[in-house]
Formats: sequence, structure tokens, C-alpha cells
Amino acid sequence: MVARLCASVARATGPNALWIAAESNVVRFWNGFSWFTPQSGLPGGTEVYAVAANETIGRAYLVGSGGAIAWGDVGGGDFTNEFGGGGFPGFPFPGGGAPPTTSDLYGVSMTANGHVFAAGDAGALVWTSGPGGVWQTTNTAPTTRDLRGVWAAGDDDAWAVGAGGTVVRFDGSDWAAVPSGVTDDLHAVWGAGPNLVWAAGANGRVIFYNGQHWTKETTASTETLRAISGVAGGETPYVFGDNNTFMQRQ
Repeated sequence: MVARLCASVARATGPNALWIAAESNVVRFWNGFSWFTPQSGLPGGTEVYAVAANETIGRAYLVGSGGAIAWGDVGGGDFTNEFGGGGFPGFPFPGGGAPPTTSDLYGVSMTANGHVFAAGDAGALVWTSGPGGVWQTTNTAPTTRDLRGVWAAGDDDAWAVGAGGTVVRFDGSDWAAVPSGVTDDLHAVWGAGPNLVWAAGANGRVIFYNGQHWTKETTASTETLRAISGVAGGETPYVFGDNNTFMQRQ
């Protein structure tokens, strides 16, 4: 058992491939039979905040404090620091060089083609076309508010959410702010498709994007909601939050 706060969970290959990212640089991997603890590849003291994985390209990505980004094999092996050769500065990997941001990164998402999007403090938004790709940042930041969640519908369509009801969207070239209609802090975003997207956050807030605009949805909780997920193509997302809150959309 890991006696640390679980920050993120990702599944790439069904019930026999599950990752957990936790505070204090901890990563756990379930192979269907037992738990393993791969090395994060990040310097000591790094906090790991989120993990995403993709079976098609065989990669998993971690993000964390100070702009940390690491990648590993989808099968559960050790991770490698994207910009520092396993924690040793000055040995960049393909697409490496200097990290694209030094802000803490709290969310990461991967597309079916392996594109990776990450979001974090002070409006930090970074993305790459996948293994070997160059990490990019926004030309003009659409917000300076802290971002906590990100979800990619495709290589040219991604969402990030954060403080004060902030919602921003990627259109294939850059990010722009989108009105959310709420001021509650948003912690997570997920979609079943480009026109079926939900975001969740403080005060039991859930909002829904129908392809044209965001609207509020009614929930039975006032707890802070921190994670949302579901099945692609479906309209019944699951929401998780503080004090063992669990809800399913009806």
C-alpha cells in the first residue's frame, strides 16, 4: 500500500494495465496480478501530479512540479526524464532541450495518435506531437489562472480547465479562452467525443459542452469534485471528489 495522496490514475490496455501517480515522486503500475513501483526518472524532490498512457504508441507520460515531464513504456517499465536523461541535466532526449515551462503541471492527456497535452500553474499549456516531437507553448497565453485538468478529443482539439471557472480550448494551432458560465474552480475535464465534454470542480459543480456552449448540470453534491471519466461515445461520465464522493450522470 502507498501511504500517499493519489493524484492521478490512467488506464491504457484495460484492467491489466493501470497506473497511479502520487505525491513524493511515486508511480505505481498494476499488471493484472500485482503492483510494481517503476522509477519516475525525475530528480529527487519532484512531485508527480498526473499520468496518461496510450497503448497504440506504447507510451505513458508523467507530469509534475517545476514543469517535470517523463515518459515510459506502456508495459510498466521505468520512466525517463524527457529533458534530463533520467534526472541528470544536460542530456536531452529527442524533442528535449530545455523544458517548455517551469510551472507545475497538474494535468496530462494523450490522443489516439500519441499527441500529448499538459496544463498547469499560471496558465501553463504545453504539447507535443508525441515521441521525438518538439514541445510547444502558447503564442499568446489565453489565461494566467492556474489550470488543473486537460483532455484531448484529438490532435487538433483539446480542453483545459482551472481556477475561477477558466476554460480554454486548443484548435490545432493555439489556445483560446471559452466562456464557461461559472466561477467555481474546475479541477477535471473529460469527453466522450468532441461535442460531449464535461468539466467538474468545487461546490459540486459540473458543466457540459454540447458542441456550441457550456451549460450547468444539476448534481447531488456540494463537495469538491476532482476527477471525471467515462467511456468514449457514452453519455454517462463518472465523477469523483472529496469525502468519498462518487456520482454517475443519469
